[in-house]
Amino acid sequence: MKSRTYCALRGLIFFLYIALGLILFHAVEGWAASEPEPNLPMAAGVHDTVSVTLKKWHLIPEKASISHAGKVAFRVKNIGTVAHEMVILKTDLPAAALPVAAGKVKEEAAGRVLGEIEEFPPNMTEEIIIDLPAGHYVLFCNVLEPGQTEGHYQKGMWAAFTVGSPSK
Repeated sequence: MKSRTYCALRGLIFFLYIALGLILFHAVEGWAASEPEPNLPMAAGVHDTVSVTLKKWHLIPEKASISHAGKVAFRVKNIGTVAHEMVILKTDLPAAALPVAAGKVKEEAAGRVLGEIEEFPPNMTEEIIIDLPAGHYVLFCNVLEPGQTEGHYQKGMWAAFTVGSPSK
């Protein structure tokens, strides 16, 4: 009788250890996946910050234009499931009509790249500060996944962006 009780108690303790381990595993996994937004200070001379969200076939800036040229901080969050990047291209071409070859935008033929956040993984936020002159821009993801013929730009990951007159 004692050995049966002892075995039942050992089984209960074993079960509790397993349950506690699973709870801790899921808690740590959730904590790691929910990386907080970086609380980055405004750099000297930056007059505007633009938040941009990247997700499957969408690049969404919080605003499509800013009123004055000058230093702009782009805070870019990848909420998708694959790696993305963001290229900032000054161009006179329409955002949906950039030249493409082999699944990627031909950046040199499309205009002048003023900045780029290189490819970065999901659930991360990156920031870049750029001095933007007045003009028309296209923000886009130029990633081409292995085995694919159409890149992220061709699937819709782009947005037109305008910068107004020089700041005074």
